Amino acid sequence: MYNTSILTLRILKKDKAVFIIIASIICGLLVLIQEKLSLVIPLIILIGICLIKKPLLSLLIFFIFGPLIWSISDALYIPISIMRINTPVIVCGVIVVFYSRYLFFPIEIKAVRILRNISLIFMASCIPAIFWSRSMISGVGQYIRIISPLIILFSMYQLVRSQRHIEITLKYMSLVTIATLTTMGLSLFQGVPTVVLSGIQRITGSGLFVQQFAKFVALNIEILLLYFTTIKRKLTLPLSIGLSSLSIILFLTYHRTSWLILFISIIMGAILFRKERLYWVILFGGSIAAIIFHDELINIILRFITPSSLEDINRISSSRFLLYTLYLREFANADPIHWLFGMGYGDPNQITDTVIGTYLPPHNDYIAYLVEAGIITLILYFAILISVTIYSLKNNQSENPQIKSLSRHTTIIVTLMLLAGIPGAFYGNVMSSWYLFALIGVFFAGVRIRKAQHFEDKA
Repeated sequence: MYNTSILTLRILKKDKAVFIIIASIICGLLVLIQEKLSLVIPLIILIGICLIKKPLLSLLIFFIFGPLIWSISDALYIPISIMRINTPVIVCGVIVVFYSRYLFFPIEIKAVRILRNISLIFMASCIPAIFWSRSMISGVGQYIRIISPLIILFSMYQLVRSQRHIEITLKYMSLVTIATLTTMGLSLFQGVPTVVLSGIQRITGSGLFVQQFAKFVALNIEILLLYFTTIKRKLTLPLSIGLSSLSIILFLTYHRTSWLILFISIIMGAILFRKERLYWVILFGGSIAAIIFHDELINIILRFITPSSLEDINRISSSRFLLYTLYLREFANADPIHWLFGMGYGDPNQITDTVIGTYLPPHNDYIAYLVEAGIITLILYFAILISVTIYSLKNNQSENPQIKSLSRHTTIIVTLMLLAGIPGAFYGNVMSSWYLFALIGVFFAGVRIRKAQHFEDKA
């Protein structure tokens, strides 16, 4: 991590584009927070220059500042005069406009070409749901959030062109830990003071969307582990501090799905990287912590309910099944055309308003895709994840250590998406999905670079 900081400072000295990118981010923050409307036009010009001249560097700088940017208004709308905007939708829209061209660049690997074709059909299948949404504007916004991670995947595949690019990309993405810890620190100072280890009230009190943030913290740990097994291969003090700090933060969020993501990541990592002692150290430390804080963990699992009998567990599980039943019943009663292309983004949420009296999401990525975007989109979503899984498994025993590590982490990432999708984790969650799909794109790029080097060696 220390070497990464030195590398970043050297790039800052040599490449003026970094200053332009950071200046654009600062302008964006001033526009959003301080309502500096006079900076809107300079902001647009700066962003345009950055994305056209330095597309890869722009993405990497954004990945570093990602948690700070997303935490501004992932759950809240920020007023600018008489306008109301949603930061994630605007950022995703900019990415779609400037980076969608990479979908149509030549692709050397057959499996990636197949994945692109499936992705394009997936994007097309999501369009009809826009017209059945409660609001056309919100429907377009949700559509952009859904397709932008795929655009990030193919952008990374096309932009990462060398071994050096892979190393720099993973080093930059590991630096996101600093922004994550900064975001958490700001939320603790701004949040409502509570008793020790009740971090969720502090985060909620600061206005930070705890569910999205907690999932990203778990993903941040996976990013650091990927960096360790692929590039660093040595446990340094900054890396140890980052892993331990993120683990403590994740505990403070009291978010069960995020703990599930972390559990899957560590268990699969210990299986796939059996010779890496770091995973076994984490498992041992986690087991000790679970024994010490077993009462707190039970409360997390039962969402602050004192576990007196099985009735508590039944109450929690039955509420989820009630949501699933409500959404699926409404979907089954819809016209057949909606079975294919969905009932519209946001529109099915009226179900819980009517029956329960408040809005509750389906808490299941697959039901969300099925009800809102239709069965065709759901099948294509599975096809995307399965095709990535098959190709990553083929490279799990690669002779190249870096490709082997990237492929195994890609397998972990897809497994996270498949299993964590059951309680609902990544549908429309651009904060986490961008990093997940970016890492998949780096893996595909690494395979392409390795094959090109192999052909050169033969020649």
